[in-house]
Amino acid sequence: MNFMVDIGFAQAGIFVVLATLCMAVFYVLRSHKRVLGWLFLAMVLCFIETLALTVAQSSTDYIAFIIILLGGAVFCINFSISALLNDNRQYYWVDAFNLSLLALSIAILYTPTPYILQNIPFQLACALGIWKSTYLLATVSEAKWQNLFLASSLFGIGAIFFIRASVYPFIFPINSKYYEVVNSAAANKLVVTILCFAMITVLTIVSRVITEVITEHRTNAERDLLTGLLNRAAFDKIASEESKSGDALILCDLDHFKQVNDQFGHLAGDEVLRNFASILQGTGYMAGRFGGEEFALLMPGHNGGNAAALAQNIRRLFIASVHKDIPDDHMVTASFGIAIFHKEETLTEAFRRADESLYHAKRTGRNRVEIAPPPRSPFSSQPVWSPLVGAAQPITHTGRPT
Repeated sequence: MNFMVDIGFAQAGIFVVLATLCMAVFYVLRSHKRVLGWLFLAMVLCFIETLALTVAQSSTDYIAFIIILLGGAVFCINFSISALLNDNRQYYWVDAFNLSLLALSIAILYTPTPYILQNIPFQLACALGIWKSTYLLATVSEAKWQNLFLASSLFGIGAIFFIRASVYPFIFPINSKYYEVVNSAAANKLVVTILCFAMITVLTIVSRVITEVITEHRTNAERDLLTGLLNRAAFDKIASEESKSGDALILCDLDHFKQVNDQFGHLAGDEVLRNFASILQGTGYMAGRFGGEEFALLMPGHNGGNAAALAQNIRRLFIASVHKDIPDDHMVTASFGIAIFHKEETLTEAFRRADESLYHAKRTGRNRVEIAPPPRSPFSSQPVWSPLVGAAQPITHTGRPT
């Protein structure tokens, strides 16, 4: 009995630590409220249930209270896992079946049915409830190692509940009392095992939350919030590490973008920026937004001809794009400047050449693609395409190229 009490208080202490951990992580990160909130509530219910078990009373009302506490903890874990996965799948029939088993287990407590048989519906309900979370983790589209690890630990918890339901009737006499079962050596071993799985489960969920928050902050630090493209700092860092001789750098600038904002509003301008960014993302190459209407694209291992062809395609797709709140008779265009990395050329030098070719495209008509000459050569950018006069007219502009 003393051993059972010691295990009970130790188990209760562990649940307090786990609940405190959930609360502390949420307080620090201010994120994943539903995940950590439901997990915290599950640990609190498990703490109360453990203290109640430690008292080791055997009245009918007391056992019904235990069933309600542990059944509630299982549902809280399900809600936490669903929130972690952003999984909106609903399995009402599973929940209804589990609730029916819990209700049946409580109902037969008030009948002369032996405790060993009374216990079966309750343990099955807990097993099925936990295995529901295991199923959600196993069938999620993203196969993260944490999902598989978490699914394994939850499966272990469910297996222990199932063992209690299926094995207890064969290892205990049919007329065994409640306190005889919960104080047995077999029950104590299962308690320790389920506690280990519970710790693994909570720590894995918390580590997953922390990892996602770190990833989110890193993404926000590296990405342009409007378009989702790399920002200037991230683009420069990656390009400086990965660019090599023969790679193509394409700088892009939307023509007369200030007039888009002035004539049609900033919301329309944001839509134009997102449309252009979507076209760049569709190329599959590393793309970045440098601020305002300036963009860049890095094409590994491509010559000037390939880069020019890609820029041409981007230009045509952009002209053909439908922009919300901008009339069809106004054509929004973009200009492109290309530089091919040469041996021992720095990223800064390549950017300078691409920027010069882009500026030249702006000064000589816009809505065109130009390739910069090799480094340390007299500047005379090579025009690839010059705009044709069409029915759709560019937005009017006077003054410095934009």
